[in-house]
Amino acid sequence: MRIPNRPVLAAFAFCLVALVASCGRSGSGGSGGGGDPPGGSPSCKDLGAACVEPSECCSVACNGTCFESTAQQSQCKAVGELCGSSVDCCGDASCASNVCVQPAGQCLDGSGACSSASQCCSGSCTNGSCAAPVTLACKGGGENCTPGGGECCSTVCAATDSATATVARCTSSTYCKAAGESCETGTECCGLSCGSDGTCAGPACTTVGATCSSPAQCCTGLCTDGTCAALPPVDSVVCTSLGNTCAADECCSTNCQGGTCVQAYSCNTTGDICYHGYDCCSGLCSTDGAPGRCQDSPGGHAQGGTPCASGSTCASRLCVPAETGVSVCQPSGGCRMTDDYCDSHESCCGGSPDAIKESGYNVECDTDKHTCDNGTSCNPPGNICGASTDVNASQNCCGGKKDVCKPDSSGILRCFGGPPEICDSNGHCSPVCGANGCSSPCPTGYDAANPLCCIEPAEVCQFADQCCNGMPCVPDSTGTLRCGGGAPSTPDSGWCTPFGSRCDIDGAEPCCEGLTCTEYGENRIRACLPPGASQTCKLTGAACTGAADCCSGSCVDGFCGDYTQPGGSDGSGSCMTSSQSCTVNGDCCAGLSCAIPAGATHGTCEAASVCAETTQSCSGTVPCCSATDTCTGGVCLTPASCVSESFVCTSDESCCSGLACMTSDASGNLAPCTTGSTCSCQQSCVEPGLACDASHPCCNGNCTSNNVCSNPQPG
Repeated sequence: MRIPNRPVLAAFAFCLVALVASCGRSGSGGSGGGGDPPGGSPSCKDLGAACVEPSECCSVACNGTCFESTAQQSQCKAVGELCGSSVDCCGDASCASNVCVQPAGQCLDGSGACSSASQCCSGSCTNGSCAAPVTLACKGGGENCTPGGGECCSTVCAATDSATATVARCTSSTYCKAAGESCETGTECCGLSCGSDGTCAGPACTTVGATCSSPAQCCTGLCTDGTCAALPPVDSVVCTSLGNTCAADECCSTNCQGGTCVQAYSCNTTGDICYHGYDCCSGLCSTDGAPGRCQDSPGGHAQGGTPCASGSTCASRLCVPAETGVSVCQPSGGCRMTDDYCDSHESCCGGSPDAIKESGYNVECDTDKHTCDNGTSCNPPGNICGASTDVNASQNCCGGKKDVCKPDSSGILRCFGGPPEICDSNGHCSPVCGANGCSSPCPTGYDAANPLCCIEPAEVCQFADQCCNGMPCVPDSTGTLRCGGGAPSTPDSGWCTPFGSRCDIDGAEPCCEGLTCTEYGENRIRACLPPGASQTCKLTGAACTGAADCCSGSCVDGFCGDYTQPGGSDGSGSCMTSSQSCTVNGDCCAGLSCAIPAGATHGTCEAASVCAETTQSCSGTVPCCSATDTCTGGVCLTPASCVSESFVCTSDESCCSGLACMTSDASGNLAPCTTGSTCSCQQSCVEPGLACDASHPCCNGNCTSNNVCSNPQPG
């Protein structure tokens, strides 16, 4: 089963325009944007030439004609690119439906014929005709806003510092529904008010103590004697619920902005308002159908999305900044860990049999508590694990034990498991011998950046970091998590094998366009790679020092970039497109977010704000929502802090000051980390006979000119 070899969906087309433009700026190999191809006509248009898309111009800037992109203009967005507001667009172009469109007087009105959205004043071209402009009930993510003005669909207008000015923009609007959208309860709406007609009411509900004529007007859903009443205490919790006026430190969400309690995440935390269990991060509400308060989970750890001060209280053991301005427990992509919220057995880590344990792990979702239980004796793949003393969790990972306990792409320490033919249940990933000696091809188990050590498309997985090229691990039609979500594989189905996946296994379809079935590694497996890729190249997200290290031929900010098919379309399958399955926003391609129905653990990728959330794909025209994130290797990542003592590392540079990345030699002594070894940051010295340098001093202080620790000579 493979990804479909089909045209990119229209909802994603604008993202690709941006990506093509980016390639035009940086992928010319230094030959210059205006050069002519050998024996041919110019490959791009000169300044002043008529244009529709920026990729037509040598300057990669188009507002009806090709223009020079100055230092100031390089920050603006050309016609056809995604935008948050009109100030983002170059020249006189304006922003409509999140697309920079032709300037007023040049764009087409509601009756004009069109071939692209950027030709229309409304930013929408449907069936060859421009649609009438749409007036939005509230502003989406990336739009300029006034703090406290109540303009944003997300209810949060956040000030962000840029290199040139301090601006305020609406954060991601994926956490709530705007006015006019269908609803069942007020907790679904940004304004916390669901009208009698079953749609979200205006932008703000009425706070406690203010006059009211119906419960639907009140943020608490309680109108008593003409006054909005507070939610009654539950389990002695009396914090201020969402939508009500606040001072610092009194909101259940811990997020008081502009004098109003606003959301910390898409689910509500302990003490906050709920009508059903699925409103709450814990899955537990004190009522069912009436206004109540969310209750703590009995599992002992806080679920993903719950506000936190320390990772020790979280099921994921990781507390991270959210786009809303507060820190929350890091939600885990793919499967749900022990004590985390679940809606089915298959949603739990170890809830489905896989190649490591075909008999299954006996992990179940407790339907009363809505939490995943412990299951089998070993720790199933995807579950939290203790790679250091800072994380109190089992190292007994199924399919490799502590060797396969390492951080995933969001920083959560998880059991990865490993290919059963290489990593056994006794904690060993067996060495493979070749021309250069013996080494384990998968020393730390499954590895998304190594075609030999990753899970193939459509096979059972627990989370994306196990899948080839980081392909999302999302549910198929039965709820079972599979790399890429699974797909029908029938003759002439039009499916192809994507970038980085093996093409020498039974049932493998031909490689997708632009890829060839190429030998890889000393084991001589075959994988779909671009022509000319080396046998030791790395897939998307792996560390690199130059383009030659990467199978895609692209090394960006020290990480391998993703592969794009000829013409600019995404042929890697490393993100899900519109309407495809997802478990977190990071599964979805840039410009989309994961819309998860209330009470579910997965949903579908849908058109979203023009900013990308943490771990979601990003580009020059799809910036990161969070001011603290950076777009690194095409993914929004929170700048990594240094690795603490005893945590897994790959180099000295990743360790905090005073620590070095070390491994153990055959005698059990600490030695500098080597390729293929399991290493951790340690504060230690090097024994005689081993390599030494400034970062790895000798225990006896005798580091020779040959950089080897020696024993002192007897006097």
